[in-house]
Amino acid sequence: MAWNEKKPIKQIEIFEELDYEDKVFLTHRYKVACFIPIYLFISPYLHFSHPCSFHNQRVKFLVKLSECDTSEEFYDKIMDCEFGPIDFFYLELKENSTKFELLVEYGKEYDVKRVTITFDMILFKDPRYFKEIIIDDNIIYEVKD
Repeated sequence: MAWNEKKPIKQIEIFEELDYEDKVFLTHRYKVACFIPIYLFISPYLHFSHPCSFHNQRVKFLVKLSECDTSEEFYDKIMDCEFGPIDFFYLELKENSTKFELLVEYGKEYDVKRVTITFDMILFKDPRYFKEIIIDDNIIYEVKD
């Protein structure tokens, strides 16, 4: 976090309304992790990731996850993830769209690329697998056990 950035108080309040303790989030709101103890499935930046996190492999997993056709297939891949399941999806909804976006980097130390991974809202709509939570116009999906 840059020295001149303000504490993301509103975002912290949203996370605090969730049962976030010991849960894994897929989110672009990673700065909140500086202030409350949340686990991030992936850091958006390759160089902000611990070498043991298998950052590039996680990006590949998310790309494959985004290609799912049904909620059931999507849920099964989340639950069967080799890195552990994702508990919450808190992503940016693309303007005038039904797609959530996540921008992440991948590659090697001196050959970093960016990829935008999109998840269609329809993948989260089956209530057997996902609970929709709306807080201040933010849509968050909790993955059911």
